[in-house]
Amino acid sequence: MLRHSDGEYFKTFLQDKGYKAVSVNKHLQDLKRMFALQVAERTIYFHPFSVVKGMKIPQNEKIQPVIPTEGEIAFILKKAEENDKKIRPLLGGHLTLFLLMFFGCGMRRSEALATRLENIDWEQRSLLLVKTKTGKPRIVGLGHRLFNLLLPKKGQKGFILPQYLPASVSHAIKKHFDKCGIKMRLHDTRHTYVTLLQEKNVRPIDAMGRTGHSDMRMLSHYSHPKLGKIHEDQFEFMQDDDEDE
Repeated sequence: MLRHSDGEYFKTFLQDKGYKAVSVNKHLQDLKRMFALQVAERTIYFHPFSVVKGMKIPQNEKIQPVIPTEGEIAFILKKAEENDKKIRPLLGGHLTLFLLMFFGCGMRRSEALATRLENIDWEQRSLLLVKTKTGKPRIVGLGHRLFNLLLPKKGQKGFILPQYLPASVSHAIKKHFDKCGIKMRLHDTRHTYVTLLQEKNVRPIDAMGRTGHSDMRMLSHYSHPKLGKIHEDQFEFMQDDDEDE
């Protein structure tokens, strides 16, 4: 019978084989999911890896998010509109809609795919997200461009986005980013959204309401502000004496 210690041995074994921490955690998570299903089906009555924790990701293995500028986002959307007019477009000609949902609302992939037309408040230009990662519903605003794209569907019901496989959505959007010359992941759009909120001076409490983060630490994790104004010039010890002459 497998024991908790076997899970720890499994982690060490993969690490010694040269697997990165993120890969070890993925394999461990797959095993934990498999055992959980077996317990649920009563094939086994003991979850051997239930308390086994994943490995801490070293700093040099962490994936650094790519945050495009607003100009680059405009270019990405322009190319998406061109794609949607092709004979065989990515995501069935709905690439622009997908990208506006991600860049403009900061939703996770699973959240975006679960959105429904009947949850749009057409008067308030807002969308209620019922199925979220945290399990707590939240409301996001619909920018004018996205709202106008959805407006013809007013009064209809059903999913807002075509129901492609999640992996297919990520692959298609990554392919489009590559064609635009920008090396970024789908999840980087969420980092971008939070960063833009901060650059627009949106209050942290309001930003948390939009993104669904429960504390400032996670909001900070997703925020990557640009340099902008040199605030350090305001420090007296940073001021150049020659400026007064």
